[in-house]
Amino acid sequence: MHWGEEIEYNLFYLDNITKKVQLASDAPTILARYKELSNEEQEKIGFKLMPEFGRWMIEAVPSTPYNSYADPQQLLSCF
Repeated sequence: MHWGEEIEYNLFYLDNITKKVQLASDAPTILARYKELSNEEQEKIGFKLMPEFGRWMIEAVPSTPYNSYADPQQLLSCF
């Protein structure tokens, strides 16, 4: 992930009993948890989370210019 790039996440909930997938409107909760992190913790993660169009979407952008992630698992394993 390079400066200027973004990854948009759509949030879903899987009900293991009914095997149904639904949109999860958890973006405000996730963003609030992210904002509770100290600046040092946010910089360690290396990207910023931002609201996107709906309550089921989050956008991730690099915190510093020209930083790069070769492995998507780095982004997915932070929470």
